Amino acid sequence: MSDRVGLVCFPEDQGEEKGRRPYSKKFANLIDVEARRLISKAYKRTEEVLLQNKDKLELLAEALLKKETLNYEDVEALLGPPPFGAKHLIEPAEFEESLRKDAGDTKPTSDTKSENNTSSPKI
Repeated sequence: MSDRVGLVCFPEDQGEEKGRRPYSKKFANLIDVEARRLISKAYKRTEEVLLQNKDKLELLAEALLKKETLNYEDVEALLGPPPFGAKHLIEPAEFEESLRKDAGDTKPTSDTKSENNTSSPKI
């Protein structure tokens, strides 16, 4: 979490009474303080980024008022190409297939559908 709290892991359930935490009130307070600090730091950084890019934000806002929905090409036309190179856009089916491959499932999407819709149910 942070240098002050360190890397901690608590068991989900060890049969202890419900509502009891496996750490002290002092440590709980430290976690709360660090969480508030991290959120505050992230909030301030977000404000800085928005203020640095206020002109781009206003362009996007005006375009959204006119069109309501912007796609990738619209945003790229307004703001220019992304600073770290062009994005590779994938279709939802492509994404699902990559998730299947990562999980070790080698069956393509079309085979799965055809298996489910075969002959009538057996009685």
